[in-house]
Amino acid sequence: MNTIRVAIGNGFPFIALGAVAYILFRTIKRSRHEARPPWRKEALWFAFAMYILFLLSITIIPSWKFLPDSDGVTRLYIFTSQEKPHINCIPLRSIRQFLFGNDTRVDNFRSTGVLNLIGNAILYIPFGVIGVLAFGEKERIIRKLFLNGLVLCLIIEFVQYFVGRSPDIDDVILNMVGLIIGLCIGRLIQKIFATGKS
Repeated sequence: MNTIRVAIGNGFPFIALGAVAYILFRTIKRSRHEARPPWRKEALWFAFAMYILFLLSITIIPSWKFLPDSDGVTRLYIFTSQEKPHINCIPLRSIRQFLFGNDTRVDNFRSTGVLNLIGNAILYIPFGVIGVLAFGEKERIIRKLFLNGLVLCLIIEFVQYFVGRSPDIDDVILNMVGLIIGLCIGRLIQKIFATGKS
């Protein structure tokens, strides 16, 4: 829970600024067009944009804090990992390590590892759910959402190397599992809504 609180606190300023920028952008755009999308669509687009900002804030933005230095002057401190980033290109290697391995440097390594695996999958479920609800459930749109999610995931993994984090093919696998689950949930919700209307 503490990790989640830190992640949310770390990303909140970026999400807040993004929300203001998005609302201003959409307000200006709506004022210039006669055909305005329904507010339900607007709300879903907004939710999708905020989710993307949250995703970026917890995956590539380093932890930061304003702290006083020895002279009492408040400065911005950015915290990155002291370990040299490593790249794992072997599928299922990290997953097997988390499930069946051990690391004496980490307390409760097994439970921490399982939470990490579950978290990586859960992270992309909203991409699929909100994406389908916001943009539709046609096969062409589903394929686009999957490809866009995959490209975003690969970009994040690439950038992570330069911010002191370790890119891992297993993160991509788990993220895509979560994305597929999210797409299925989104389609199911759409069908339930369609059945309710009929």
